[in-house]
Amino acid sequence: MPLKSIANLPKKSAWISHIHRRRKVTSLIELQQNSFDENLPLPRTLSVEDLLGNSDDEEPCLRERIGVGTYSDVYKCRKSCSGEIYANKVIKMNEEEGAPGTAIWEASLLKMLHHENIIALQKVRYDPGKLHIQLEYARYNLNSYMTTHQLSSNQSSVESLARQFFRGLGYIHGKSIIHRDLKPENLLITENGTLKIADFGLARQVCQPVSTFGTHVSTLWYKAPELLLEINTYGSEIDIWSAGCIVYEMMKGRALFCGLNDMSQLKTIFEDIGVPSSVYWSELRVNTKFQLIESTLRQFGPPITDINPEMHNIQARLLPKFKRNLHRHWLSRMDAFKLLEMCLQPRGSRRITAQRALSEMTFLDGNSPTISVSIYKNRSAFRLKMQFTN
Repeated sequence: MPLKSIANLPKKSAWISHIHRRRKVTSLIELQQNSFDENLPLPRTLSVEDLLGNSDDEEPCLRERIGVGTYSDVYKCRKSCSGEIYANKVIKMNEEEGAPGTAIWEASLLKMLHHENIIALQKVRYDPGKLHIQLEYARYNLNSYMTTHQLSSNQSSVESLARQFFRGLGYIHGKSIIHRDLKPENLLITENGTLKIADFGLARQVCQPVSTFGTHVSTLWYKAPELLLEINTYGSEIDIWSAGCIVYEMMKGRALFCGLNDMSQLKTIFEDIGVPSSVYWSELRVNTKFQLIESTLRQFGPPITDINPEMHNIQARLLPKFKRNLHRHWLSRMDAFKLLEMCLQPRGSRRITAQRALSEMTFLDGNSPTISVSIYKNRSAFRLKMQFTN
């Protein structure tokens, strides 16, 4: 049975009409529906009516606010009948705005995603003026977990979380979904150490070559170079860049690239990992954004001559960051630095895929991964061509 969009939902009650009047939601749905491949068994954006659970369910008992956002607050809740703990995301609505399109889209995606390392949607319910998205509860986000558990000094925990991260990422990429906002705050960790990828409000499914998605996504410190350069093609590799930044942060205990704005972030990246050669990335020199900072970057030395033209050598730039006693234990794990190098290739098409990262990860069995040029040439990750609207 075809799923109904919010725009076609009958005005059966006041709350439906609130959502129906939100033009941004309608245009968002049209945009997303135009990007779906009819041959893939994936759902389109669901209506709130499709998402709602049993209206007779008990009301959530809001115990503690654990997150605050622009459009929502997140509460830790307990079911009075069973004592089960869950997270309740309360979406803010009003007469003029209705439900934010990102909330409907996120719930629609989560309804069809079922994986141990993806946050689980339990149900959606409506109260006058509020939409409740009920999710499984995770005690920590990665940012708080790194602090409370001194994660950078615990190799086995970093290795376990990194493996779970790539496993969840491989699952969503296998369904042609790009998360587009991976950062420590959006990775949740349960009491038993299970990592859950969360917050899919900016995620998109990519199935056709042309769409109107922009590059103003992702959080600055985890934003891939192609987004900062406003290059007109990207795909799942932007998530791999973010993943590399996050794995580094788990190892070091601090973020890798800390710019103040897009241009500052771009400059910081090339200062830290070096400017790649023209053989590696010929299009970079004619990019207008890069040209604005090129003269400044010359003071940090000439472009790096890469032995392997398929891969920009950044291990030599990363290793000195771990020479302090607190982090020296990582210097014996060259396999970890090779994985970082494969994730943090400045040119998106050279990055490893999430599935390949899992096969290359040998943290837990003690073997060192080998880097094969063919893994970049035969890349199967999907790509997206964009028309800028900004």
